[in-house]
Amino acid sequence: MTTSRGQWMNEAVAFAALKLRRGEISRRHFMQLTASLGAAAALPATGAFAQSASDNLKFLVGESFWANWHPYNHTAQIGYKIQRNIFSRLVEVKPDMSLEPGLAESWTQIDPLTWEFKLRRGVTFHNGAPFTAADVKASIELASGFVPSDPVLAMTSNWLPTEGIVVDDATVQLKTASPLGPIINTLAFTDIMSAADIAAGQAALEARPNGTGAFMLTGDEPNVKTLERFENHWRGPAKLKTLSWEFIQDAQTRLSALLAGQADVIDRVVPDQRALIDGNAEVRLISITAPEIQSVWFRMDKEPFGSNLDLRKAVAWGMDRESMAAIVGGNTLVADSHLATGIEYRAAQSPLYGFDPDRAKAALAAGGGGVAFELGAPTGFYPKAEEICQLMQQNLNEVGFDMKLTLLELGAWIDMLFGESKPGEAFYGGWGNITRDPDFAVATLLHSPGAWTGASDAKSDQLIDAGKASSDPAERSRIYGELQAHLWNDLLPSVPILFSDLSSGYRANVTGYELYPTAVQDFWPVEIT
Repeated sequence: MTTSRGQWMNEAVAFAALKLRRGEISRRHFMQLTASLGAAAALPATGAFAQSASDNLKFLVGESFWANWHPYNHTAQIGYKIQRNIFSRLVEVKPDMSLEPGLAESWTQIDPLTWEFKLRRGVTFHNGAPFTAADVKASIELASGFVPSDPVLAMTSNWLPTEGIVVDDATVQLKTASPLGPIINTLAFTDIMSAADIAAGQAALEARPNGTGAFMLTGDEPNVKTLERFENHWRGPAKLKTLSWEFIQDAQTRLSALLAGQADVIDRVVPDQRALIDGNAEVRLISITAPEIQSVWFRMDKEPFGSNLDLRKAVAWGMDRESMAAIVGGNTLVADSHLATGIEYRAAQSPLYGFDPDRAKAALAAGGGGVAFELGAPTGFYPKAEEICQLMQQNLNEVGFDMKLTLLELGAWIDMLFGESKPGEAFYGGWGNITRDPDFAVATLLHSPGAWTGASDAKSDQLIDAGKASSDPAERSRIYGELQAHLWNDLLPSVPILFSDLSSGYRANVTGYELYPTAVQDFWPVEIT
């Protein structure tokens, strides 16, 4: 039996990690060995990693901490991950994406516009202030846009203006301007803040979080966020004393730290690292297909793609999406809709864009011929993004485009998305859902003006608004069926490529860790045994 170079390297790194844990080699020697094997930057020379104590968990993540602490004014997945543990919500999402009571013990729909929530008593914020209905009122009115904010907050796209009515300290009613079908799902990602904090203004909310969650922020460095257990948490204190999140962009560095026992959990495991984890009794791998779509997004407010459907379809027919999904492997699926797997009302679309150079060339000719454009893509976050985009460049240039690929460190890529200049004509990126409801998937990016796409389409807006305003499942199924067909065949604001494999690695002595399809983890039940 032959052994590939990749397998040999993985086995060699694993053996070196074992010797490091046994104390048979020094940390410096371990770094020299892994460097000589091509295992990029195996461990930081700064000594940032330290062996975890039994009640201190170190989580290495692949996304930089690019958002501030205002929970309503960003679209950062890493922000949602940390907020899940600092704040609580009226309704909570479970690992199977079903919902359960959170700060609200129960809820009742009084009429098509009004819901009443019975709140838990005895809940406190991290600063010791009691949680009451007044905090829910202030939070929802801010998040929904009932109380205007300048600029408009990102969260507002998922709401309709909603008034909070305090019945008593433990009872609140939420009254929308028109029916809001996904309201319970939307509440499951709307963190509840203190009314006093909200009154202090936006700068105070951006500076430091104060929630009712299982952990509170105690360390706020650029690349490391440290949380400590909140002893008065309403579910009881968490089992972990501290939970540190550290941004390490390189996937090999994250893996090496896990194997060496210098990290307890790592995210965004690259699928070709699976064998190394599976073959090591001291670590575990957990993988799912996430409701996250990785796509080529067109800048719809910019030429040449913004006003030219034929060019967008030429891109769709000009990419080998099957091979791109295969590059990632694992639980990756080829995308067949603008709604990802696991989201309610999603339906496979037809035709399923495949690699068809003849159709791509015909669409390109109909769109006016070959054009030059720049596509920006992040490195170190989405597994195999660089390889996918390199294949994309090869495919599209073969059919007549002149595509320039610009690979960017994650922070620079985020600046490209949200900065003032917004360079490039297209970009590669992902978008995931936090609940099963499709509104979160479409309202932020595909409703005008679009958080990063420059979306502007009257029919899409009308359908998204109609889906948001309906609470009838049959009607919503019809609306989202029409919306998906319109996005796929008539508009194509992006070309969905794959539904993401989402994989985490963790030490075998970490128990209670579950990987949510939403990529949002609850560390309250987790312990190190």
